[in-house]
Amino acid sequence: MDSVFFQWEFFEGDRTVSGSELEERSVRIVLEFMEWPELKKDAIDKVPLYTREEVESMHVWLRGFQRYLEGKLRFQREAPSDDA
Repeated sequence: MDSVFFQWEFFEGDRTVSGSELEERSVRIVLEFMEWPELKKDAIDKVPLYTREEVESMHVWLRGFQRYLEGKLRFQREAPSDDA
């Protein structure tokens, strides 16, 4: 029972930063995903994964996410060769 869903403060965010609270509809999407029936087709399967070009051109403020994506197995398999 130790969950963020028991803590209203988690959803409120940092009151000193405007817009830091979690948006109600975003939380709804997460909760509905958590209750998704196992055999129901997931619409997210239609959303494409990032390409190497998209990852390499990400904004500087996404560097942590970029590094995370670069560690994915699909990018490890297609690592650029030293011949280029």
